[in-house]
Parts: sequence; structure tokens; C-alpha cells
Amino acid sequence: MKHLHLLALLTLGCPPAEIEKEPPPIPKGGDTGDTALECAGTNPVLTALTARPDGLHELEQGQLFPTLIFDITATDEDGDLNYVTYDLWWDDEVDGAVDTSGNAQVTGHATVADDRCQTGSMSLELSLSSQGNPAYNVWYDFALVVGDEAGLRSNVLVTPGAMPKEDGADPDPMK
Repeated sequence: MKHLHLLALLTLGCPPAEIEKEPPPIPKGGDTGDTALECAGTNPVLTALTARPDGLHELEQGQLFPTLIFDITATDEDGDLNYVTYDLWWDDEVDGAVDTSGNAQVTGHATVADDRCQTGSMSLELSLSSQGNPAYNVWYDFALVVGDEAGLRSNVLVTPGAMPKEDGADPDPMK
């Protein structure tokens, strides 16, 4: 079983810089003709989710943005966490619950490993930077779901967190 660390960067309110590179692999084999995963069959399980402010990050040349880091761990008995999707929601009522019935505020994907059916656990760091959404220095409940290469989705985990202040300083303590 592989245990990997990955940093993915999310930016809200800023157009991404265009970078020429290989696109991520298409889940379930894509156009290779191999559309079935022999290891698919169990849903991933989120085992931990925390959020921590991380000051200012340079996301565009010369522009710094307040950043919140999500530390995520997950397992999947069938080993198909080599490619994951993620959906993130938040609300400003810190009560341990977030409505995930609508569209996620942030969605994305990451290739964790090249070896199919051999990634049974993973650690992932997601970096959320914004220009005010979520607001600076405001506490939220954040909810996360991950999906595996077969498209099976995990349980929902919720954690409180706050973006740093606009200058990158730590947010005020939760009241």
C-alpha cells in the first residue's frame, strides 16, 4: 500500500495561469479501451480532515493571497486512490454540519500515483487561496468528499477553519 503526500492548489477569484503540460490521466482508462478497473468496488473513507491558516502564498507573479490548508487522509480497501476527485463546501454557521446537497464551491482532481489498484491510503494537502470568498478572518465549517478512480465517493467530513487576515496574519480565535 502506498502512502503519498500531495499538494494541490485551489484559487478562487483568479484566472489560472495557462501552463502547457500533460493533462491528468482520465479515470477508468479513458480512450485506451480499458474502461473497467479490476480493483473497483469499495468506497473511499475519509479518516481525517483539518484546516489551518497558512499566511500569504504567491499565486500569480507578484500577487499574494491569504491561504488556508486542508490536511486530508483517506483509505480505500480496493486500492484505487491513485486518482482522486474532491468537492468542498462551506458555510458560516460553525455547528459541525454543512449542506452538501447543492453544487460544491470548489471541485477538483489530483493524480496521486501512477500505479493503478495499489494506492490504498493517501495524505493530501489542499491549499485554498481567495480574494475574499471565503472571507478573511471569518470562521466557517468546511465539508469535504473525495472520489476514487472508479468514481465511488467517500463519506463527508466537516472541520472548522478560517482564512487568514488580509495581511496573512492568523485569524482571530473562534468565539
